[in-house]
Amino acid sequence: MKTACLLLFLCVMCSAQTKSTAQNKAAKSAAFAASGLAAYDSIRSLEDNADAPDVGFQPRQIEAEKNLATAGHKVKTDEDKRQFAILKTWMEMISSYREYRVPPHTTDVNGFKRQNAFFMARAYCTLEADLAFNPSVLGTRMEAAKQANCVESAREADAKVQASIHDEIAH
Repeated sequence: MKTACLLLFLCVMCSAQTKSTAQNKAAKSAAFAASGLAAYDSIRSLEDNADAPDVGFQPRQIEAEKNLATAGHKVKTDEDKRQFAILKTWMEMISSYREYRVPPHTTDVNGFKRQNAFFMARAYCTLEADLAFNPSVLGTRMEAAKQANCVESAREADAKVQASIHDEIAH
């Protein structure tokens, strides 16, 4: 009888610990919540100024990089990791968009394809970041945001850019 009670107690404790661990992996940690929101706000400022001249953009970029690094040090749970990946990829897509911008009225088709690929990836990252950190700004775009996949759209953009660079080299 004592063995059965001990086994039952161990099973209950094991179940409670597994449930606690599962909840921990799904929840955002408090430390990351604050630093992630600060990173979101500063990256959002970059997004809103993605076409600004370097003089106005660079101070915002430095602030966003600092906030993103701080958030990275506070990642604890699986949800923190997921949201950090969104923030990091979003920032990379903004930087890539700026790097591959083409001048207005260009005839460089491959350059325009690269710029457009990063523009679309930025849009998906923006939606997904808004959903994670500030869903109230989405309004009617809530369903589109739930479908967005920042990291996957960034991979697709990178593949398109690599293909366009390969096309340029081949010609």
